[in-house]
Amino acid sequence: MAINGGDRGDAGLELDRAAGVLLGARWGASAVPWEWRRAVHGRSGLDSRGLIDLAARAVAGLRAEGRRVLLHCAVGRSRTPAVAVRYAALTGTDTAAAFRDVLKALKPNRPLLDHELERAVYELAGEHAPPHHDRL
Repeated sequence: MAINGGDRGDAGLELDRAAGVLLGARWGASAVPWEWRRAVHGRSGLDSRGLIDLAARAVAGLRAEGRRVLLHCAVGRSRTPAVAVRYAALTGTDTAAAFRDVLKALKPNRPLLDHELERAVYELAGEHAPPHHDRL
């Protein structure tokens, strides 16, 4: 199952797939209510911001059930940190601190956070992304 949030190139497609995988992992494709499958299959109207939030809330829901969640994307350098930081923000962690911690943990992978995804995570937290030179 994949969520298609529009034509945003490879990064957007991978984020769509990650959100769909999390949804399917939680419920199993056949157990997902038809209304949900219809909303997430094809053009859902969700942009990167909505998909990051959806994926992070899926992680939060699974963690609330006591489940362990493996979060990954194709390379683990941009979408993974964006969803991880959004999840951390949902649990009350400061967004900037979460970015520092997540990117530090992923340092061996040379994280290269997409500016659009970073901005989306800050907006979801009701904050403004710091200027590029202030990051990390």
